[in-house]
Amino acid sequence: MLKTSSGLKLGVALLAALAFATPASASLREQQAARRQQTDDCQPDARRLCNQHIPNVDAITACMQRHVKQLRPACRRHFQHGHRHH
Repeated sequence: MLKTSSGLKLGVALLAALAFATPASASLREQQAARRQQTDDCQPDARRLCNQHIPNVDAITACMQRHVKQLRPACRRHFQHGHRHH
């Protein structure tokens, strides 16, 4: 995760925004690992497409969903296979 204040805000916001993509039945350790992966996968796209919404979790989520076709494949899979579809 980035060491800057905005990087930390983005990381925290992405962890919250992408939490829906982790199944409730997964263990806590698995959920944490999945969220870290989601953040790593989506942080560049969030900065590129939704930077103006950081750190508003709901706004970032909505923005990423609106731009799902513009997301890199690694990030897009978290939105296409998550529980929330647009």
